[in-house]
Amino acid sequence: MTETFIKIIHGVLVLSFVALSSTCCNGPSDSGGNKINPYIKEIKFSDPKLSPNFLMAVWRGNAIFAIQGLSKFTIDNQYNVVKDTLLETDIKWENWTYIDANEAGTKLLLIEYKYDSFYDIPTTTLYEYDFQSNRLQPLYDKKSNISTARYYPHDDTKIVYYSFGDSLSNGAGYYLRDKITQQDTLLFPYLSSAGIWETLHGFDIHPSGGLLLVPINRSSGRFTHEKSPKIGIASLKKQTLDTLDVNFDFILNRTGLYLRYNHDGSKILYCCFPDNAYGYVTNGTSEVGIIDATTLTKTILDVDTYGKGLGSIQLAPNWSPDETAIVYGSGEVRLDGTAGIRHLYILTKLN
Repeated sequence: MTETFIKIIHGVLVLSFVALSSTCCNGPSDSGGNKINPYIKEIKFSDPKLSPNFLMAVWRGNAIFAIQGLSKFTIDNQYNVVKDTLLETDIKWENWTYIDANEAGTKLLLIEYKYDSFYDIPTTTLYEYDFQSNRLQPLYDKKSNISTARYYPHDDTKIVYYSFGDSLSNGAGYYLRDKITQQDTLLFPYLSSAGIWETLHGFDIHPSGGLLLVPINRSSGRFTHEKSPKIGIASLKKQTLDTLDVNFDFILNRTGLYLRYNHDGSKILYCCFPDNAYGYVTNGTSEVGIIDATTLTKTILDVDTYGKGLGSIQLAPNWSPDETAIVYGSGEVRLDGTAGIRHLYILTKLN
């Protein structure tokens, strides 16, 4: 009964984060704390009344697409916003938990997350938004339980996605979806130890299409935080999973990983984030950095947007098109472990 109660609370916290946090938070400030990195620039709407919670964003050309309030920002070469648009859909914006874009920036992959209190499980739906038709179309319903999806490199008719399987985790793994033939192929069977409760499984596919970056969550179960995560490399040809010799400090329940290759696979952008990073009580901050894929040298980036209290939390940073900057959502983490609303930022210098 206690475990069921905790699960219900988890689902409620994930989906009610915005309502709780928006009543008690301000913008970034370095008052009374450390100096904020001068190369951090906030991206926001010209209308101050529009201030949705920004968990993550992707960057294509001169356009940045963000959630949870599904938004599009057009920026100039100095990272100034020249046009902003809040995209209207029938989905409650607080239910969006993931976004990706094709290389041309004409299509988006979006995941809607809901908590089913009757069955005591989370459910997800994968959508595709097409800017040419201005249509939002579901690709998979809640039965697929997809937590993360990526367009296949150089071919947006195919999608690689991770599914945590059914309520018993049957069928968990990485799949390839051919949108033309409507066929699904299991690429690599894998079940994260976080199971069905892993809201974000931050995997990526190598630009060559032959390898997967696998975020290995090493908690032994729900609400147990025993080890820091590891990065796995899955060979789709050999069907093997190896781990990289890269370590992360196990600070304040950092159990999750979000990973992104650069254009040629020579670098890996990462975010090591705490359990319940989507929720109101995160009890910790994140670590963001870049890993050299050859030497495995790790460079930690200063992405802190508050400089006081515990600092700030990030979830899913993404590269700029020229890979000289990153875009990310970030929010304050207070001394009591609660998180403020997330704002959208660009780190304009990576060294």
